Amino acid sequence: VESNKKKQKKGDNTDGKTTETTSSITELPGYPENGIVGFLEEAKKNNTDQILIYRVESVSEIEGLRIRGALDRNGVTLHPGYAPNFLLPLASFLQLCGTEFKIFSAEENNRIYCDVRERRLRITYQSFSTTDFSPISVIPKGIDLFTEYKVVYDERSQRLKKVLHKEDGPVLYEGIKDRGEFGLWDGEPIHIYSMVHSEQTHRILHIHLNDIRADVAVDAVNITGSDKSIDEMRDLLNKKDTAGRLLSYRIVVKDGQVRAVFHHSGNAKRAKFIEEIVPSIGSLVALNHHHHHHPQPTASISSLATLLWVPAGMIVKSKTRKKIKEEDREGKHVQQQQQQQQQQQRM
Repeated sequence: VESNKKKQKKGDNTDGKTTETTSSITELPGYPENGIVGFLEEAKKNNTDQILIYRVESVSEIEGLRIRGALDRNGVTLHPGYAPNFLLPLASFLQLCGTEFKIFSAEENNRIYCDVRERRLRITYQSFSTTDFSPISVIPKGIDLFTEYKVVYDERSQRLKKVLHKEDGPVLYEGIKDRGEFGLWDGEPIHIYSMVHSEQTHRILHIHLNDIRADVAVDAVNITGSDKSIDEMRDLLNKKDTAGRLLSYRIVVKDGQVRAVFHHSGNAKRAKFIEEIVPSIGSLVALNHHHHHHPQPTASISSLATLLWVPAGMIVKSKTRKKIKEEDREGKHVQQQQQQQQQQQRM
């Protein structure tokens, strides 16, 4: 492994314990309970962020230690069959152990193996032509994909073929081609402006979100007075809005508040959101505005006004208990008919 100043290597002892190396004499960090995240933070703090973690593949008195990279310097799992491997003379390892190498304990090794299983590079991308490759999400976060890695993209199949760390070798990855399912592209919460119309009716006046799709379908349900839970509203797969578009978002209202927002990004997830309740019609509101002719142009002047009108927005009305029971009975009746038909077909 090459550092900023000289070559480095890592290995472990005959018991198979993982070892690491660095070009400085700075004490090498242990492998903390919070795993690779804490390890990388500690390494950076001690200016030893060029170290790598290696797995010992064989030990021989004549050949020495044969070691192969386990995790790259970002903590991404290296490909076990293609990661660079090195031979390290046994005498050199014993001489440098403690300065350029460190042997992890059995407990630390267990944590490392857990991270090796989990830390694949997960790349969600879009491709609209044979030459186009546009990543829209990279996990773990904070990785500069094109600066630190070489991405091999197969233009014929329009699929990821290989991902290599430029210094450390091929990594394990999962390429997810977005087909219009991935929407939210930042961590900002969705802003929802709404009005409580009545106990059974909620009005969604405005929704502000960052979504990369050209066409976004939003559904809203009000489960006030029903026996349905919020999580029962999670399933968006193959669900459509009234215009026949596949749903991107579902807003769940209960008891006069937005309780959850589910979004579809490969699978249904909860999105962070902030609900701003707009005052009801007839309310007095305070307005702050700047008066250009005021002696101090930046001065803010407040005034009171009456809210006379707001747009109807999306009206989200709950069903009465009577209506819910009727639909439940209808659904059970249809289900019984389907079961009878299936039994007849078997006969």
